[in-house]
Amino acid sequence: MKQRTMHKQAPSPVNPNALDRTAAWLLNMNMQFLEDESIDPDSKHRDKLRNKDELSQAEKYQQDLVVLQDKLRISNKKLEEYETRFKCQEETTQKLMLEYQARLEESEERLRRQQEDKEIQMKGIISRLMSVEEELKKDHAEMQAAVDSKQKIIDAQVKTHCFTGCCQRTVNECPYSAEREVQHADT
Repeated sequence: MKQRTMHKQAPSPVNPNALDRTAAWLLNMNMQFLEDESIDPDSKHRDKLRNKDELSQAEKYQQDLVVLQDKLRISNKKLEEYETRFKCQEETTQKLMLEYQARLEESEERLRRQQEDKEIQMKGIISRLMSVEEELKKDHAEMQAAVDSKQKIIDAQVKTHCFTGCCQRTVNECPYSAEREVQHADT
């Protein structure tokens, strides 16, 4: 085996150049080849064991892969179940929201109709009260006219009665003397 000649400049240990890396790799491969080709009688046995280990390692990886695939399948099923549940819950929530919205609109409409009915009732009551007030005013005016008419009759009867009764008394004592009649006639 030949020794490699060193360059004039030593490569830095932190950043070896490409030639040094290649040389190191070749030396390492050469050492592995020599170990594999050694005169050791158990080398074939070691190869068989190594192959068995590699096979058992591969079988273990295969089993792990199957387990992981099963877990992934189960997780996918659960995910699908959760998505289905979520869609069902979302649909239920949407239906409830629509029902509540319809109820709210119905309640608002009912309240609006009730308010309109109350306003109509109040207008009817006010209208009736105003007509009753007008009737009462008419009745009052008619009663006042009747009272005034009766008062005139009473005044006339009193006057007539006074004249007949006053004739017997003096004119000054009579409440309906001529002076009073003039004052009464002015009003």
